[in-house]
Amino acid sequence: MPIIQQIPVLRITGKLYLCPTDPPRPCDTYVFQRVRAGLGNVRAVQNRTLQMRRHFIPANPRSEKQQARRFLFERAINQWQNLPFAEKIKWQEMGSKRSMPGYNEYIGWVLRYGMI
Repeated sequence: MPIIQQIPVLRITGKLYLCPTDPPRPCDTYVFQRVRAGLGNVRAVQNRTLQMRRHFIPANPRSEKQQARRFLFERAINQWQNLPFAEKIKWQEMGSKRSMPGYNEYIGWVLRYGMI
């Protein structure tokens, strides 16, 4: 009976500090994430299931405008959680016209018009 050797499969997603050589890239922290071919910046390579990209932490300026928007978003979420069931059903019906959940329709409306 022949001996079948299993090829190890890389099953990690997360951050890793390394110095890639193929293709050559600078030493840095890289993120590994599961992907499907044809999505985003992944070329349509068959059976490609893992993507490596540099870890990036976006800027968080904490400006007054940004803080006000976050506060409005927080209030909208709290308000949604306290809405009566009948009111949520109305928002779900409104959202279904645009193929959106009622929650997203409500939050979007509050953020668009700034009203609660």
